[in-house]
Amino acid sequence: MNHGAYGATPLPVIQAQEAYTREEQGNIQNWVNGATGYRGKEIVVRQMVANYVNASEDDVVLIENASGAINAILRSVPLQRGDVIIDFSTAYGPFKEFYQWLEATAGVQIVEVPVMFPLNGPESVLEPLAAVLRQNLTNVKFGIISHVASYPGVVLPAKEVCAAFRAKSIPCIVDGAHAFGAIDIDIGDMQPDYYFGNGHKWLFSPTGSAFLYVRGSLQLPLSPAPPVVDSFGMTFINRFVWTGTRDYTAFCAMKDAYLFRAWVGGDAVVKGYNQALALWAGHYLAQTWNTFLLAPDSMQGTMTNIAVPTQNNTACGIVVGKLLHEYGIMVSGAGSLDAQHGSIACFLRLSGQIYLEESDFELVGRLVPQLLKQLGAYDEIARPDAM
Repeated sequence: MNHGAYGATPLPVIQAQEAYTREEQGNIQNWVNGATGYRGKEIVVRQMVANYVNASEDDVVLIENASGAINAILRSVPLQRGDVIIDFSTAYGPFKEFYQWLEATAGVQIVEVPVMFPLNGPESVLEPLAAVLRQNLTNVKFGIISHVASYPGVVLPAKEVCAAFRAKSIPCIVDGAHAFGAIDIDIGDMQPDYYFGNGHKWLFSPTGSAFLYVRGSLQLPLSPAPPVVDSFGMTFINRFVWTGTRDYTAFCAMKDAYLFRAWVGGDAVVKGYNQALALWAGHYLAQTWNTFLLAPDSMQGTMTNIAVPTQNNTACGIVVGKLLHEYGIMVSGAGSLDAQHGSIACFLRLSGQIYLEESDFELVGRLVPQLLKQLGAYDEIARPDAM
């Protein structure tokens, strides 16, 4: 039930990647240089990805993961003391650590937009952003928003956030790590300046497969991070297509992830099942535990976020461990939100996925209160009036 963390690659996609490895090792010269080798396959995959997210294939490159993408963007633009980057409190944790590194090494100021949970709707994100933008900050180099936040796993109004940044002439970066393969992505409609997404989480492609979109007018400085000699070229595509001798088979297998989705019923069926299951599970568990969801239905995607009936986060963490080690059920870690962001002692982020069904969540619904009571940590928690 923690699919969102690491994904799960289906066996047919694993087998396809293994076949690419055998092809590479069987004729390395053709793999590196031949039109039917890696470079030919990369063109096909890039075209598939670009079509999937409604972007020009000339603006899309393949990259190993979202972390590589955010590094390629922020480290390809000279940053100096006094420059400002705006992101939200919902930003991915390791990205926040990257921002701290930029603060320490370049003197960049990070302005965080606070988001309070439970969310009432898009206004819970847009209103605090408007308050930050009214400060008339200078030297703002980037504004960053997650299309689907990591913790809690909620769908954010990325299109509206990009419009707000654009009105202030601030380049907009959208982190779609949890969106690619989970919800519809329309870059042409959203109009971000940069967008990236992981394939291994929700698309079913192997680890080490992701994409990066960059608006054409902003592509010149962009190169892989760290740059290597082989990645040099006069075009955006050439700088990313070959970054040295490494394993590119995960990129190739992104095609087979699309084929797998078609085989099990089609992209719309996969997304629809996952979203419907997550929505049902959230309401079922909130009712069973007499707690609440952290966002309205319109902001739930393939993950749901439910407050756990306890005020003891340590006990909640023990329950998470027991679910895994005693019952073989992997859920997200015991998330919590401080007073500035909602005062929620513990919540679980659970994923809907095609290998799960309602009975799996019903089991979790029984086990969590049972285990909390064994620890003497079961509490009735108040439902926020906003929900």
